[in-house]
Amino acid sequence: MPDDADPPRKYYDFKPTEFSRENPPAEPSGATATPHPPAGAPAPGGALDPSRPVDVRELFRQAETPGPILNAGRASAPNEVHGILADSVAREQAAGLHTVPEKPRRPSRRKRDYWVLMIGGNALFSFLAWHGLRSGNVVLFVSSMAAIGLISASLTWVMWFVMDDY
Repeated sequence: MPDDADPPRKYYDFKPTEFSRENPPAEPSGATATPHPPAGAPAPGGALDPSRPVDVRELFRQAETPGPILNAGRASAPNEVHGILADSVAREQAAGLHTVPEKPRRPSRRKRDYWVLMIGGNALFSFLAWHGLRSGNVVLFVSSMAAIGLISASLTWVMWFVMDDY
């Protein structure tokens, strides 16, 4: 069974510009400007034949053709707009519109909450451990000491490694 014919070749290119340059680029003395081909013209690497299939060697040849790509490497010359913008920025800076006021740093609520919970929780279980030691209840004493370690480790982990500053 014969293969289906390939679809026609597609050409992608930039659309033609619809504006005129008001301030032409400054030419060095004695230099002549090299005209750029219009946007709709075929690439200078050779004429493209839509009846031929796409060939990698043709794509390489097109890629190696010298020429400007979107005016690469050419800096734009300053024009009237640049002068107007510079004057506007100078007036705004003189009026103080570009200064950012210092924001006072508030104390960290996370640090406050950490110490309140750490001291409160450990004080509660320290009291229970003291009560278990005084009454001879070893289970209460050991459980209270384990709770102190567990609360200290888990509270430190959650407050400083899991949560963000609030």
